[in-house]
Amino acid sequence: MIIAIDGPAGSGKSTIAKQLAQKLKIEYIDSGAIYRTLTLHYMNLFNNECADHTQEISDLVKKDSDEISIEYENHTQIMKLKNKNVSKQIRNPNVTRQVKYIADNPDCREIVNQKIRHLAENYSVIIDGRDIGTKVFPETDYKFYLDALPEIRAKRRALETGVPVSGKEFETLRGDIIQRDKNDMNREIAPLCKASDAHLIDTSELNIEEVVDIVLTKVKHIQSSK
Repeated sequence: MIIAIDGPAGSGKSTIAKQLAQKLKIEYIDSGAIYRTLTLHYMNLFNNECADHTQEISDLVKKDSDEISIEYENHTQIMKLKNKNVSKQIRNPNVTRQVKYIADNPDCREIVNQKIRHLAENYSVIIDGRDIGTKVFPETDYKFYLDALPEIRAKRRALETGVPVSGKEFETLRGDIIQRDKNDMNREIAPLCKASDAHLIDTSELNIEEVVDIVLTKVKHIQSSK
């Protein structure tokens, strides 16, 4: 089973995906962790800076992809770089700052997608993102697209980060989310869009448990109809 969950920032897709993985006892693929591990690898190679090495990274990534491995222990994803567990190290703020240079690199994205597909050959998985149902697993029957009003998504992000849910700082956050939506939908590489056969779920007025129940019901319905 491969469950693909796409949607814009703040729609709740990562939270929902993790809870679904627990309930279904399948593996949650954290694709961001794979990009972070690649980022850490190239930071090590290029004196902690990836920004000015786009072409060099593209030239190296096919060979270097073997340096990265992904394992699961008790349904927890373990990221390894040269056989060393780097699951905590990849959460370093400097990795966070530079991961965009890897995530925006077409050659790196293809390698990460290959690793994700390989995992799905060996496990039942659930994965969230922006192009999972359209690009990574277009053949799966289990596609979902979560969305919510920008105001709602901004409030969720504000509560996560400790930003007041009104006032100038909140309006800046709301504007950032709207701009990110535009950027994600119009970017050349892996744009955000709903797969034509994905189930659309508006999470604006739903809590986490309600969304999880909706997805579980649809998953069971798809299974029973096969």
